Amino acid sequence: SSTPVFEFVKLENIIMLPTIQITVVAAAFVQTAFAYSSYMELIPNGENIGKKLGHTDSGYTDFGTLFSDEGTEWSKVCSQTWPGGSVTCGEALGDPCCTWKSGDPDYTLTEPNTDGTTCASASTATSGAAASTAASGADTAASSEATPETTEASGATDDSTTQASNTTDSTAVTDSSEYCE
Repeated sequence: SSTPVFEFVKLENIIMLPTIQITVVAAAFVQTAFAYSSYMELIPNGENIGKKLGHTDSGYTDFGTLFSDEGTEWSKVCSQTWPGGSVTCGEALGDPCCTWKSGDPDYTLTEPNTDGTTCASASTATSGAAASTAASGADTAASSEATPETTEASGATDDSTTQASNTTDSTAVTDSSEYCE
């Protein structure tokens, strides 16, 4: 009679395989989460707006695709038209003069501003109507046309420079090229 041959499997080897699989999946998830945050650091207000700026549950947003197609370089994306809008990506994300490199942008947003932001010659970006008032010292022609509407829209009652929150009206100046240095 022959003796049966048994293979002995250690219990710790059985437990180890699922643990390795879980570890690999968890590491991939953590790496993906860090990748999103590293991209957000490459965009002005990216950290304030968050993942929804570049991704949906099913893939990239139009902006995410544009940013990816341009090699994730803000300087290449800033002056391009915001997807589906009439302002530049820089104007929509608080960097209308495309001068942002890293850190806090001049203008803080928690949502893209599709009405656009403008920048004054002193590199202090403001939004909508108040930007016209802030830029009045830099461009007299723009000031004489925009000041009456902007003063009313921003609620200012004196000649001081004002800054509005993320609100604009239909008379807001959104072409920042005349204000950028």
